[in-house]
Amino acid sequence: MEHIWSKSKIIEFSDIKGDLHVHTNWSDGAHYVEEMAYAAIDLGYEYIAITDHYRGKSGTRGLDENRLKKQIEEIKLLNERLHPFRILTGIEVDINFDGSLDLPDSIIDELNVVIAAIHSSFGQSGEQITMRILIALRNPYVNILGHPTCVCVNADYIKKIIDEAKKYGKSIEINSMPERRNDNDLLIYHARERGVMLSLATDSHQVEQLSLMYSGVGMARRNLCEKKHLLNCLPLENLLSLLKKHRQYFDH
Repeated sequence: MEHIWSKSKIIEFSDIKGDLHVHTNWSDGAHYVEEMAYAAIDLGYEYIAITDHYRGKSGTRGLDENRLKKQIEEIKLLNERLHPFRILTGIEVDINFDGSLDLPDSIIDELNVVIAAIHSSFGQSGEQITMRILIALRNPYVNILGHPTCVCVNADYIKKIIDEAKKYGKSIEINSMPERRNDNDLLIYHARERGVMLSLATDSHQVEQLSLMYSGVGMARRNLCEKKHLLNCLPLENLLSLLKKHRQYFDH
């Protein structure tokens, strides 16, 4: 009898429809939105999400509300020209020391993707950092928890985070950056076992880094992931529908 994890079911790079964590020169990236989009098209993607940093403690030139609105307008114009490829509007927002998020409520409905991640107060205990993440996952506007293994590598803490993501219908990122791969195997394994969707992302700050997705696919394959386990294996319309459900969960 064929093994349940047959090779034919495990993802390939060709299954990846897009990258949901990409930075541009609107914040701390090196290239224009348009340049990142064309690089993604060259990789065969259907979409990318531009998730520049919102103002906060991340140590970057983050967007304020006015600049974010201008970026959204730029993306709308590019989407008209690049159709059927789609640039998704997004933001990466800091998880503050108490778990709160500095989100621009007046513009949140115009964003397709919200990534929450820790970039500060690293001196807290593992328990404190984990609590910050749990609080952030309860925020109705968050879609994806960004690079959690950068700050939380204890297996018990990772399990708590995954359980909270499951409870609130959130996704967890597998970050393909070399310096952010700590214990990704542990994260992927437990998330897959609990049925939590994973977002395989590069966190690119320049066009060349988009190819790091190959490394991310390797991690996912090593942990026997299928297309059904990865957010960015979804076609565009299915992805947008699921991202909306992340937020609608709190209406039920």
